[in-house]
Amino acid sequence: FHGDVLQRQSAVTDVEFAELASAHGYDGSWIDEQARRGFIARKPSSEDGPVMITVTSKAKTRYRLNAS
Repeated sequence: FHGDVLQRQSAVTDVEFAELASAHGYDGSWIDEQARRGFIARKPSSEDGPVMITVTSKAKTRYRLNAS
């Protein structure tokens, strides 16, 4: 799943991330748990912009994900 995010771009909106998670059978509580464990980071892009989600280096290291 995280590999899908990496192949798209370095960050995706929270809506895109939720859609990808859902497509792989994961729900909002799973997303919250990934954030709590430090596998994803949520950051607002601007005052009115969407929340952007990135896969952290912790997740990349643990699951040996490559951006290429």
